[in-house]
Amino acid sequence: MPHRKLNPYTQAIKNCLDGLDPEDPNPDLDGSTAQFLANMIQGRFVQYLITRVALDAGIGGRGMEKELSLVFMQLLTDKFFLVFREKVKELPEVVLVIARKITDTEVRDPDNLEAADILYRNICRRHFDYHYFEYLIKWLATSPEVERIVFLAQVQEKVPQPKVQRAIRHILRDDKAGVIPSLFARYLNKNRMERMVGLVKSGDWRLEANFLETEAAPAIAWRRYMAEI
Repeated sequence: MPHRKLNPYTQAIKNCLDGLDPEDPNPDLDGSTAQFLANMIQGRFVQYLITRVALDAGIGGRGMEKELSLVFMQLLTDKFFLVFREKVKELPEVVLVIARKITDTEVRDPDNLEAADILYRNICRRHFDYHYFEYLIKWLATSPEVERIVFLAQVQEKVPQPKVQRAIRHILRDDKAGVIPSLFARYLNKNRMERMVGLVKSGDWRLEANFLETEAAPAIAWRRYMAEI
Protein backbone atom coordinates (compact mmCIF):
# COMPACT_ATOMS: atom_id res chain seq x y z
CA MET A 1 0.00 0.00 0.00
CA PRO A 2 1.46 3.41 -0.95
CA HIS A 3 2.35 5.79 1.88
CA ARG A 4 -0.32 8.42 2.38
CA LYS A 5 0.88 11.92 3.08
CA LEU A 6 -0.21 13.47 6.36
CA ASN A 7 -1.59 16.97 6.60
CA PRO A 8 1.39 19.33 7.20
CA TYR A 9 0.00 20.37 10.59
CA THR A 10 -0.47 16.73 11.61
CA GLN A 11 3.05 15.93 10.45
CA ALA A 12 4.43 18.81 12.53
CA ILE A 13 2.49 17.55 15.57
CA LYS A 14 3.82 14.03 15.02
CA ASN A 15 7.38 15.27 14.65
CA CYS A 16 7.07 17.17 17.92
CA LEU A 17 5.65 14.14 19.77
CA ASP A 18 8.37 11.92 18.34
CA GLY A 19 10.95 14.25 19.89
CA LEU A 20 9.60 13.74 23.42
CA ASP A 21 10.86 11.06 25.80
CA PRO A 22 9.17 7.80 24.68
CA GLU A 23 9.64 6.32 28.17
CA ASP A 24 7.58 9.07 29.81
CA PRO A 25 3.82 8.93 29.03
CA ASN A 26 3.27 12.32 30.67
CA PRO A 27 6.35 14.44 30.01
CA ASP A 28 6.57 17.97 31.34
CA LEU A 29 6.19 20.45 28.50
CA ASP A 30 8.11 23.70 28.41
CA GLY A 31 6.14 26.77 27.42
CA SER A 32 7.42 26.98 23.86
CA THR A 33 6.63 23.31 23.13
CA ALA A 34 3.13 23.61 24.60
CA GLN A 35 2.51 26.76 22.55
CA PHE A 36 3.84 25.15 19.39
CA LEU A 37 1.51 22.17 19.77
CA ALA A 38 -1.42 24.48 20.56
CA ASN A 39 -0.75 26.46 17.38
CA MET A 40 -0.46 23.30 15.28
CA ILE A 41 -3.71 21.93 16.76
CA GLN A 42 -5.52 25.17 15.91
CA GLY A 43 -4.05 25.12 12.41
CA ARG A 44 -5.09 21.51 11.84
CA PHE A 45 -8.61 22.23 13.09
CA VAL A 46 -8.86 25.12 10.63
CA GLN A 47 -7.65 22.87 7.79
CA TYR A 48 -10.33 20.35 8.68
CA LEU A 49 -13.00 23.09 8.65
CA ILE A 50 -11.81 24.16 5.19
CA THR A 51 -12.21 20.58 3.97
CA ARG A 52 -15.75 20.46 5.32
CA VAL A 53 -16.77 23.80 3.80
CA ALA A 54 -15.25 22.82 0.44
CA LEU A 55 -17.04 19.46 0.40
CA ASP A 56 -20.36 21.07 1.32
CA ALA A 57 -19.84 23.48 -1.58
CA GLY A 58 -19.03 20.63 -3.97
CA ILE A 59 -15.48 21.76 -4.72
CA GLY A 60 -12.03 20.34 -4.13
CA GLY A 61 -10.74 23.12 -1.93
CA ARG A 62 -7.34 23.35 -3.60
CA GLY A 63 -6.33 26.86 -4.55
CA MET A 64 -8.38 28.57 -1.86
CA GLU A 65 -6.84 27.00 1.25
CA LYS A 66 -4.50 29.92 1.95
CA GLU A 67 -7.27 32.51 1.63
CA LEU A 68 -9.72 30.52 3.74
CA SER A 69 -7.07 29.80 6.38
CA LEU A 70 -6.49 33.52 6.87
CA VAL A 71 -10.20 34.31 7.06
CA PHE A 72 -11.00 31.39 9.39
CA MET A 73 -8.18 32.30 11.76
CA GLN A 74 -9.42 35.90 11.85
CA LEU A 75 -12.94 34.72 12.65
CA LEU A 76 -11.94 32.12 15.24
CA THR A 77 -8.88 33.46 17.05
CA ASP A 78 -10.34 36.16 19.30
CA LYS A 79 -13.34 34.20 20.56
CA PHE A 80 -13.47 30.53 19.63
CA PHE A 81 -9.81 29.66 20.18
CA LEU A 82 -9.52 31.96 23.20
CA VAL A 83 -11.07 29.31 25.47
CA PHE A 84 -8.55 26.76 24.27
CA ARG A 85 -5.57 29.08 24.76
CA GLU A 86 -6.67 29.80 28.32
CA LYS A 87 -6.90 26.07 28.99
CA VAL A 88 -3.39 25.55 27.68
CA LYS A 89 -2.07 28.27 29.99
CA GLU A 90 -3.65 26.59 33.02
CA LEU A 91 -2.98 22.99 31.97
CA PRO A 92 -0.29 22.71 29.26
CA GLU A 93 -0.53 18.91 29.15
CA VAL A 94 -3.96 19.17 27.52
CA VAL A 95 -2.15 19.70 24.21
CA LEU A 96 -0.56 16.25 24.57
CA VAL A 97 -3.98 14.63 24.88
CA ILE A 98 -5.27 16.36 21.75
CA ALA A 99 -2.04 15.93 19.78
CA ARG A 100 -2.01 12.20 20.43
CA LYS A 101 -5.66 11.85 19.41
CA ILE A 102 -4.97 13.65 16.13
CA THR A 103 -1.89 11.63 15.26
CA ASP A 104 -3.41 8.31 16.35
CA THR A 105 -6.44 8.89 14.13
CA GLU A 106 -4.73 10.38 11.08
CA VAL A 107 -1.65 8.18 10.94
CA ARG A 108 -3.98 5.16 10.68
CA ASP A 109 -5.82 6.67 7.71
CA PRO A 110 -5.17 10.29 6.66
CA ASP A 111 -8.04 10.18 4.13
CA ASN A 112 -10.78 8.88 6.45
CA LEU A 113 -13.17 11.83 6.59
CA GLU A 114 -15.68 9.97 8.76
CA ALA A 115 -13.02 9.40 11.42
CA ALA A 116 -11.93 13.05 11.09
CA ASP A 117 -15.54 14.20 11.60
CA ILE A 118 -15.76 12.26 14.86
CA LEU A 119 -12.30 13.40 15.99
CA TYR A 120 -12.77 17.12 15.44
CA ARG A 121 -16.34 17.20 16.71
CA ASN A 122 -15.08 15.67 19.96
CA ILE A 123 -12.16 18.10 20.15
CA CYS A 124 -14.55 20.97 19.52
CA ARG A 125 -16.86 19.84 22.32
CA ARG A 126 -14.36 18.68 24.94
CA HIS A 127 -11.48 21.08 24.50
CA PHE A 128 -12.92 24.18 22.81
CA ASP A 129 -16.08 24.00 24.96
CA TYR A 130 -18.33 24.44 21.92
CA HIS A 131 -21.13 21.93 21.35
CA TYR A 132 -22.87 23.31 18.25
CA PHE A 133 -20.48 22.03 15.61
CA GLU A 134 -22.83 22.20 12.61
CA TYR A 135 -23.72 25.78 13.52
CA LEU A 136 -20.01 26.61 13.57
CA ILE A 137 -19.66 25.25 10.02
CA LYS A 138 -22.70 27.22 8.87
CA TRP A 139 -21.48 30.41 10.54
CA LEU A 140 -18.12 30.17 8.80
CA ALA A 141 -19.59 29.22 5.42
CA THR A 142 -22.01 32.17 5.45
CA SER A 143 -19.40 34.76 6.36
CA PRO A 144 -19.42 37.26 3.43
CA GLU A 145 -15.69 36.87 2.79
CA VAL A 146 -15.88 33.07 2.90
CA GLU A 147 -18.89 33.09 0.57
CA ARG A 148 -16.91 35.20 -1.90
CA ILE A 149 -13.86 32.91 -1.84
CA VAL A 150 -15.94 29.73 -2.16
CA PHE A 151 -18.06 31.25 -4.91
CA LEU A 152 -15.02 32.18 -7.01
CA ALA A 153 -13.62 28.66 -6.54
CA GLN A 154 -16.94 27.19 -7.69
CA VAL A 155 -16.93 29.42 -10.76
CA GLN A 156 -13.35 28.41 -11.55
CA GLU A 157 -14.20 24.70 -11.31
CA LYS A 158 -17.66 24.61 -12.86
CA VAL A 159 -17.78 27.37 -15.48
CA PRO A 160 -15.56 26.45 -18.46
CA GLN A 161 -15.97 29.66 -20.46
CA PRO A 162 -13.18 32.17 -19.62
CA LYS A 163 -15.30 35.12 -20.81
CA VAL A 164 -18.15 34.16 -18.46
CA GLN A 165 -15.66 33.70 -15.61
CA ARG A 166 -14.32 37.20 -16.20
CA ALA A 167 -17.84 38.64 -16.40
CA ILE A 168 -18.79 37.01 -13.08
CA ARG A 169 -15.65 38.32 -11.38
CA HIS A 170 -16.52 41.79 -12.70
CA ILE A 171 -20.07 41.46 -11.34
CA LEU A 172 -18.70 40.34 -7.97
CA ARG A 173 -16.37 43.34 -7.70
CA ASP A 174 -19.39 45.66 -7.89
CA ASP A 175 -21.45 43.61 -5.42
CA LYS A 176 -21.72 46.08 -2.55
CA ALA A 177 -24.67 44.23 -0.98
CA GLY A 178 -22.95 40.83 -0.99
CA VAL A 179 -25.83 39.01 -2.73
CA ILE A 180 -24.07 37.76 -5.88
CA PRO A 181 -22.66 34.53 -4.36
CA SER A 182 -26.13 33.57 -3.10
CA LEU A 183 -27.71 34.52 -6.42
CA PHE A 184 -25.50 32.29 -8.54
CA ALA A 185 -25.03 29.54 -5.94
CA ARG A 186 -28.51 28.18 -6.63
CA TYR A 187 -27.45 27.50 -10.22
CA LEU A 188 -23.91 26.33 -9.45
CA ASN A 189 -25.02 23.89 -6.75
CA LYS A 190 -27.71 22.38 -8.99
CA ASN A 191 -25.48 22.33 -12.08
CA ARG A 192 -27.86 24.62 -13.97
CA MET A 193 -24.98 26.15 -15.89
CA GLU A 194 -26.87 27.06 -19.04
CA ARG A 195 -29.37 29.09 -17.06
CA MET A 196 -26.64 30.86 -15.12
CA VAL A 197 -24.61 31.64 -18.24
CA GLY A 198 -27.79 32.94 -19.89
CA LEU A 199 -28.42 35.31 -16.96
CA VAL A 200 -24.87 36.61 -17.14
CA LYS A 201 -24.88 37.17 -20.92
CA SER A 202 -28.32 38.80 -20.99
CA GLY A 203 -27.80 40.93 -17.90
CA ASP A 204 -31.01 39.56 -16.37
CA TRP A 205 -29.05 38.62 -13.24
CA ARG A 206 -29.66 42.25 -12.17
CA LEU A 207 -33.38 41.53 -11.68
CA GLU A 208 -32.67 38.68 -9.30
CA ALA A 209 -29.92 40.68 -7.59
CA ASN A 210 -32.29 43.58 -6.91
CA PHE A 211 -34.86 41.19 -5.42
CA LEU A 212 -32.24 39.49 -3.21
CA GLU A 213 -30.83 42.84 -2.12
CA THR A 214 -34.28 43.96 -0.99
CA GLU A 215 -34.77 40.73 0.96
CA ALA A 216 -31.30 40.93 2.47
CA ALA A 217 -31.49 44.61 3.45
CA PRO A 218 -32.10 44.00 7.20
CA ALA A 219 -29.20 41.55 7.41
CA ILE A 220 -26.91 43.91 5.47
CA ALA A 221 -27.81 46.79 7.79
CA TRP A 222 -27.08 44.63 10.82
CA ARG A 223 -23.67 43.57 9.47
CA ARG A 224 -22.72 47.18 8.86
CA TYR A 225 -23.87 48.15 12.35
CA MET A 226 -21.85 45.36 13.96
CA ALA A 227 -18.78 46.32 11.94
CA GLU A 228 -18.96 49.86 13.27
CA ILE A 229 -19.32 49.15 17.01
